[in-house]
Amino acid sequence: MEPIVDAHVHVWTKKIHGKEYMTDKARVFYEYLSYPLDAPVDTLLEAVDKAEAKLGRPYHAWVLTVDHGMRFGMGATLSELNDHTAESVAKDAKGRLIGFAGIDPRRGEEAVVELERCVVEKGLRGVKLYPPFGFYPNDAKVYPFYEKVVQLQKQLEITIPLLFHQGVAAVGSEYARPIYLDDVATSFAPDLKLVAAHAGVPWIDEMLWLTAVHPNLYFDISCVADLMGLWPEYYAELLGKAKRAGIMDRIIFGSDWPCLYFLFKPDDPQNKFSVLHNWVQEFKRISTPPPLKQLGYPEITEEDKEKILSENAAKLISSPP
Repeated sequence: MEPIVDAHVHVWTKKIHGKEYMTDKARVFYEYLSYPLDAPVDTLLEAVDKAEAKLGRPYHAWVLTVDHGMRFGMGATLSELNDHTAESVAKDAKGRLIGFAGIDPRRGEEAVVELERCVVEKGLRGVKLYPPFGFYPNDAKVYPFYEKVVQLQKQLEITIPLLFHQGVAAVGSEYARPIYLDDVATSFAPDLKLVAAHAGVPWIDEMLWLTAVHPNLYFDISCVADLMGLWPEYYAELLGKAKRAGIMDRIIFGSDWPCLYFLFKPDDPQNKFSVLHNWVQEFKRISTPPPLKQLGYPEITEEDKEKILSENAAKLISSPP
């Protein structure tokens, strides 16, 4: 059976190479969002091993890094931050983890140089960008960064997805509306592959329409409705609209691990973060409720779920640019 691909996980640590990553301002931000600050890669690998045992199939994950230096500052350098991600994913001898660099494109030439270093020297395969820290994705000032991605893709003959935080955030939500990806998707089509995180919640309809229009735009479904508690009907409505729009091949599963781990009661209280299998099990239980069927919403089939859980992300990361 093909691996599940979780396209949205993090490893969090307070220090990187002995240098402060979580400044006081950063800690306040992440704690406000209930993000644990003590979930290193060893803890992630325990959760991955548990998920494979529970689900009976391989579990792969994209490990995302957040560059919050321009917003909150950090003692570690940008290179040390991304080196930490590369070193973290390398700890898995089974090769189940794919690392994404964290780069704020407002860093200008530093961002472009770091991008090339991360991809060419460190083997990172994508980039996580966080617009809520203060930039619009369609600001022309950050376009040289996208141009460098396209150049590297052609040079190396690989796809380098850009995964943007989209939707509500604890700060700067106005920068993370899906509409600001519209210009980017058009300007860099078809080469640049954009992944919008969290389906742009609460701007989900905006996200759906844009994805239907732009073949190079994808979105993940991590934490779409879970800030309000598990809400399968919300996912059923989202996926039903997506199926009607013909975009089920561009929706990607994500857990946002270790965030919201507390929604699940752990099998072992000593391993409270080993809940990746719970996310998958909850997703597989999604079905179209009768009220939505009466409104014409299609059923979400096992084939649809398999595309989202596995096929779509695997094809994206392995497809030629």
